[in-house]
Amino acid sequence: GDNRSCGCLGIEQRKENMKQAIHFVDGTCLERIACREPASNNTSGRRGVYRRGENKWRALIGFKGKLLNLGTFNSFDDAVRAREEAEEKLFDAFLEENADAVKKTGS
Repeated sequence: GDNRSCGCLGIEQRKENMKQAIHFVDGTCLERIACREPASNNTSGRRGVYRRGENKWRALIGFKGKLLNLGTFNSFDDAVRAREEAEEKLFDAFLEENADAVKKTGS
């Protein structure tokens, strides 16, 4: 027939296109950390802040291929503050170190 593949060709091509569109340094996507906007499926309104149980909030941050637990907090604001401090400490310094690569991404 007219098909060149069972669908795996398209999957492989999308993976290759993605590798060219995003830039990883030490397991960290520069575009993702430069953009501080939450994903469209985020329910808390803040990246890395999740409801845990009835009255608890958990803050996490992914960096250099690892997921770091920033703690569980009694208030949403405390969890957001922990996440923002971690972003400043980890992301800002990392983006500054890799400023040339960030410029190439257009972020």
